[in-house]
Amino acid sequence: MSILRHTLVILALIGCGSKSSDPTAGSGSTGSGYSALGHKPTNARRPTPPPNIDKSALAVGASAPTDLSLVEAASGKPWTLGNELAKHARVIVMFYRGDWRPHCRMQLGELQSKLSEIEKRDIGVVAISVDDVAPGKALAANLKLAFPIVSDPKATALKAFGVFDSETEIAWPSIFVVSREGKVVHRWLADTFSERVATDDVLKALQ
Repeated sequence: MSILRHTLVILALIGCGSKSSDPTAGSGSTGSGYSALGHKPTNARRPTPPPNIDKSALAVGASAPTDLSLVEAASGKPWTLGNELAKHARVIVMFYRGDWRPHCRMQLGELQSKLSEIEKRDIGVVAISVDDVAPGKALAANLKLAFPIVSDPKATALKAFGVFDSETEIAWPSIFVVSREGKVVHRWLADTFSERVATDDVLKALQ
């Protein structure tokens, strides 16, 4: 438990353990009237996870990449996990499929609705996808997100965390929790393209 007190939670849509309640039934917003700018793959509704994702996704105890240089969409400035870890005892990073996916927008909205509670625990939040800067910036503005939306068009972070879906070339829904020391202490992986984990269940896992 002492390790978790010094943990950065990466909510990127990646994980293990029992499957949890769906945030689409909660208080998150899908972004009223939002027109997606990101590219939706024609095969985005694949019924099963990518082959061997349980093995490819970083396991609990593995070292997370902290020096990958990506772009924070709203500001256009460079972003690294290492810099985020310096700001919080823990950070939630979510790997989401794209701004076009209602389930992703709902989960982002739910995270925002719980942000005050999350920050009281000295936990930060970041969400990563292959969307370019423009879709990420528009999505953050539409949902009024107060945490970073990070653009990873080359899927560098997706591949490093092992959640890149080569069939669709986007992220598989997943969540990581990474300690300040850069170790994965928790992960969650979706069983289907539409499954999402509730923020409350992530927080319970960190108690």
